[in-house]
Amino acid sequence: MYFAISAHAIAMAEKLKAIFNEKGIPFFRESPTNQQFVILEKDRAATLAQSVAYTTWGPYDDSHIIARFVTSWATTEADLEALAALL
Repeated sequence: MYFAISAHAIAMAEKLKAIFNEKGIPFFRESPTNQQFVILEKDRAATLAQSVAYTTWGPYDDSHIIARFVTSWATTEADLEALAALL
């Protein structure tokens, strides 16, 4: 039932994962859900936070954070393209 209800969010999360992979952004952990956890440099995260909503999950090390990105029923291809351009 979860997959039926959130099929679009999961599909967008798979595309989001591909964007992070293409940009060389490492994952903190692999996630089959609409939540994706990546490791970002603090400077890049600060710049990104000016234009993109994400959750800082916690510190990774002195110069990186763990960021959580979430897709939903409302996430569009255009949203992902805009994120890719910012990355």
